[in-house]
Amino acid sequence: TDLYNAITCPPGSFKLSEDDVAGGCAEEGLACPAEYVGCICTPCKKADEVEVYPRFPDGTLGPPCVKMGSCTTTHQLEDVEFVVTDYAFRGSSELWVTLHKRQDTVTAQGTPMDKLGHFRFAFQDEFEGNVLVEVEYGGEQLLASPFFVTVLPRECPEGREADTVGECVCAAGSTSVGGRCVEVWVLLCSTILPAVAVLVCVVGYWIRRYKRKADSLWLIPFKDLAFHEPVQVLGRGSFGMVIKGTYRGTLVAVKRAIPKDAAAPGSAPEAKLFDTQVHDMQNRLSICVPPELQERLSTNDETDTIAALHAAAANSNGTPIANGNGNGSGVYSA
Repeated sequence: TDLYNAITCPPGSFKLSEDDVAGGCAEEGLACPAEYVGCICTPCKKADEVEVYPRFPDGTLGPPCVKMGSCTTTHQLEDVEFVVTDYAFRGSSELWVTLHKRQDTVTAQGTPMDKLGHFRFAFQDEFEGNVLVEVEYGGEQLLASPFFVTVLPRECPEGREADTVGECVCAAGSTSVGGRCVEVWVLLCSTILPAVAVLVCVVGYWIRRYKRKADSLWLIPFKDLAFHEPVQVLGRGSFGMVIKGTYRGTLVAVKRAIPKDAAAPGSAPEAKLFDTQVHDMQNRLSICVPPELQERLSTNDETDTIAALHAAAANSNGTPIANGNGNGSGVYSA
């Protein structure tokens, strides 16, 4: 104690606490010889009378804060701590801190530490930017006051980023699905595109069904046709033959395409040809004729029959009254 009291520091420097002075040599790795009464290593510190130090999470102190300088950095919603040291060791003075944040101004009192003349204070801010810190000790502002603390964006997990208030949200170009961030293009491929495909299938099915329903108006069920026995052939060309029949009591002419093998030289007669192909009569062209032409169709005159068929298949302009359904079959109505 006598040795500590005998220490006098030069102007601009302040004597450290007795505990710091006693452990100074050991801290610097210097051994005190046994024959010495005691050893003193760097008992004085060149500093302001009261200084503010940032304290890191591992407990170490950073360089002292400088007036109007950036003292340290932190992240949104992360505590930042400071230690204030009074090298004059005035334990009766109070420490007050004023924080000028982005949204408001907050004033709080510093907390005394175990060591005489040591205080601490801490704060956090949700906004990115700079916080202006003013420190008053014993009613006077410190020489290092005010100083800045830089608040950086919060560190978020991969795929997320901090918003303006420090909350971790999905990064740009992604959205939250079930608590996970999913990129928009992945969401489109996994949900919207299959939905579009289903919609296309439904629309295609509806169009096909509608077309079938429309085509059904031109199809005559084979069971509604009746043919004479033996079969009466009204006309024949290179690709088909016209057969006499009735449709629900109305005299009609039925055209049947001739298969290539049946149309070859030496093929069976017309009646046999019709009999062997009667199960496939859905692919046909049926012409319903008016009563005034039925008498002409009832004759066996081939020339008159062909004329009657042409008359039944055209209107007054010579244009067919109705067309087939595009698959080789249809009904003409005079």
